[in-house]
Amino acid sequence: MGSTLTGRGRRYVTDAAQAWERAPVEVSTALLLAAAWSHAVQSGGAMMRDWMELAVAGLLVLAAAWTGTLLAAMGGVTQRTRWIITLTGAVLAALYWFLVLDLRLATEAWRAAMLVAAALLWVAAMPWLPRRSIEEMRAVTGRFVLRVLGAGLYCAALFAGLALAVGAVNTLFELNLDGKIFAHVFGWIALALGPWIVFGGVREYATPEDSAVAPVVHRMAAFLVPPLVAIYFLILYAYMVRMGVTGEVPKNLVSPMVFAAGVLVGLALLLFDPRDKGTLADWLLRVAVPLFLPLSVLGAWTIVMRVGQYGWTEFRLLRLLLVLAFGVLAVAGTVQLMRRRRLSLHVVLLGLAGLLLLSAVGPWSVHAVSRRSQEARLATSLRAAGIEPADMPAPEAPGPDGDRVIDAEVYDEILNTGHYLSSHHGAAALPPVLRHAPAPHGVAVRREEGDVHGALRGLGLRPAPRDTGEPEMRYGRMAHTGAVDVAGVRVRRVYAAPYRGESSSGDITAVQDGSTLRMRVDGTNLTARLDELAALLRGGRDPRAGELSPAEARLTVQAEDGSEAGALLVLEVNIETTAAGLRLHRLDGILLLPR
Repeated sequence: MGSTLTGRGRRYVTDAAQAWERAPVEVSTALLLAAAWSHAVQSGGAMMRDWMELAVAGLLVLAAAWTGTLLAAMGGVTQRTRWIITLTGAVLAALYWFLVLDLRLATEAWRAAMLVAAALLWVAAMPWLPRRSIEEMRAVTGRFVLRVLGAGLYCAALFAGLALAVGAVNTLFELNLDGKIFAHVFGWIALALGPWIVFGGVREYATPEDSAVAPVVHRMAAFLVPPLVAIYFLILYAYMVRMGVTGEVPKNLVSPMVFAAGVLVGLALLLFDPRDKGTLADWLLRVAVPLFLPLSVLGAWTIVMRVGQYGWTEFRLLRLLLVLAFGVLAVAGTVQLMRRRRLSLHVVLLGLAGLLLLSAVGPWSVHAVSRRSQEARLATSLRAAGIEPADMPAPEAPGPDGDRVIDAEVYDEILNTGHYLSSHHGAAALPPVLRHAPAPHGVAVRREEGDVHGALRGLGLRPAPRDTGEPEMRYGRMAHTGAVDVAGVRVRRVYAAPYRGESSSGDITAVQDGSTLRMRVDGTNLTARLDELAALLRGGRDPRAGELSPAEARLTVQAEDGSEAGALLVLEVNIETTAAGLRLHRLDGILLLPR
């Protein structure tokens, strides 16, 4: 065993030396990504996102180039066809990179993930094409995975050793090296050396060969994957029994677990190809295929029942499609097992790759469907608030007397749906009435593109007080992004912590009176409403908790006669909400008053 591994290590070095000749496009792409990584690390900021976009395109180029290289090595295509495949894939990836890819939008991150996943599934199934042999596909893909694992362990050990050496030299010779040097070393080892080793082994992948390592890995997987399949199935079937007894609605976690169970079953089938061998693992995997059918129905039901509440999103729709695809594959697999025929494992890989590709492009994609769904929900909510989505609002925002109180749930629906559309699809996905809404009345605020709350404030809308039920502590602070224009105003600091008996020192006092913050500044009485602010804050573990845009952090300040007297920018705030009302724990802000 030891001599086998030593000989394999020497072969890795030899193959790496010949990688440029065997896989020139793959090696060139890896070197380009490594160089771009170093540039992004050194530049920082948005350059790292640019590198991630380049890496997505690079992975697609690698998938196309590796298809041509491996098929040519296996005798499936000619060298001319190999280069046509490589060039076509490179052109399509470049067009996608230049014209479409933008990871600032969440929907494009989903599209990129689906395309990369489809490419990986295609690469795993592609060895089946030349000889239409499942054994060949499993052997080639297995050898490829073994080398990836070996190269990964080698690169990890090399990086650890070099990192220790660089750290020692930096300390001993007092060089004060930039800490970024470790990121540079990691990038060149992981992105250049590792792929160089992997792609250099194309002849080994294409040529059947006995391996002393593969059986060991196979036995290790046999102790891991089938037990995980059994555990997931036991948990899900036990939960189905609980649902039947208690009548409870399935939790949202059910569909991800069903999806994970489907992935585990598919992985187990690819690894072990169960037949009538009499072992417990083979029996378990054969039974798992038909047993997955009720789980797929449960997972699909869990997803569909929430569409009426929240509409379609990329993740929700993609989850449904994958669960249904696993269900269809389970039906086909059950039929094959009943007929005592081998499972067509390449169909699993190619079918899932095709589903992901179709889900990523075209008007039927999960992005397009989710956008139409959320746009329709937003339009319905706007009309419930008495606003026509296609209207072009007046250029001037209404004053505080013109504010209109709308139902808190409708306000939340507009805010959350609008935030989803602007963050996932860009500000262009918002209807005209929100895109062109004026800045809030009073002190000039530069409203960020896609700032839905600022648009609602500019339209003069605010939510009705909420019945919060149990006491809930809410915390918020103004985000570091965005800006507030301050011109022709006096700037004063306001601090209030009523539960400690503290308020602003000097000539400013600030106390809570119900849902109002009352301030006395230079002998003048001013007020600001706290209920609007509390309505924006989210308690618990809501992902939006604690973040207020500059527009959201701006409270209108009124004089005694009800006229607008300025604005209060809330830097940090703690508010406890109860059924009886609000309790201000602490507020730290900046008061902006006209000169």
